Amino acid sequence: GIGLMANVVKECGEEAGIPRELAGTARSVGFVSYVREDEFGLRPDTLFCFDLELPREFVPHCVDGEVESFELLPIDVVAALARDTTRFKFNCNLVILDFLLRHGRLDVDDAEYLALAMALHRPLPE
Repeated sequence: GIGLMANVVKECGEEAGIPRELAGTARSVGFVSYVREDEFGLRPDTLFCFDLELPREFVPHCVDGEVESFELLPIDVVAALARDTTRFKFNCNLVILDFLLRHGRLDVDDAEYLALAMALHRPLPE
């Protein structure tokens, strides 16, 4: 029952202890969409993506117990973990992939570049 930006601010506080003023500087950068199958059938979903640059001195902390931990990693390590492991939830990998594409961290000449970019933004079945 609240707007997307208000929800971002709320979730930043609940999940990582990010103050409202800082969370309010998050920028909407698009969305990823996907369909997954669960015990009830096919489930279409859309994740709205926001970028939030945090000050170097800020240390997030788990507030409501939904997040296991926070760890600062170089972007190349994050990319490798998303590509080669199941360390992140499957839909978190989609957001990471979107970030890598938007920030030029994937080679535009890679044979799979266009397919990856298109797969993140598919129209969902109604």
